[in-house]
Amino acid sequence: MITIRTGSAVDNYDKIAHLIRENWEESGSGGLGLALEINVATFRQVEKNRNLFTLLALDGDEIIGYSINFITLDPHASGDTRAMNSAIFVTKSKRCTAAGLKLICETEREAMRLGASVMTWESQSEAGLAKILEQMQYTDKRVTYSKRL
Repeated sequence: MITIRTGSAVDNYDKIAHLIRENWEESGSGGLGLALEINVATFRQVEKNRNLFTLLALDGDEIIGYSINFITLDPHASGDTRAMNSAIFVTKSKRCTAAGLKLICETEREAMRLGASVMTWESQSEAGLAKILEQMQYTDKRVTYSKRL
């Protein structure tokens, strides 16, 4: 049975590092010439400041996915707090389960619990996540362009 729980990206890094690598390789993020180098100290500080929350998807005791999110006051919309998903991932062998949808729904719930009034996701337009978000009535579509500087 798939369960979702809150956790620390730092405290669980050894358990999710292989999933982060799988996500990096699959998403094409390395295509910008960026190296995957997780700065655990930065993650620790952002968690300490309560500007980061992580949800873990488990199948029994095995972590099969994660959702890592930043939360901050929106400097452009006074009084609004925005949650921004940095990464969401479910290992390929578990994508036929409800793990991804559960992660999305629980991410929204946790963001609201922490005071967010807006939830933002980034997805490649052809990715499964984009299709799911459209079905969940996310309508304010934006395009993100990336370039190595």
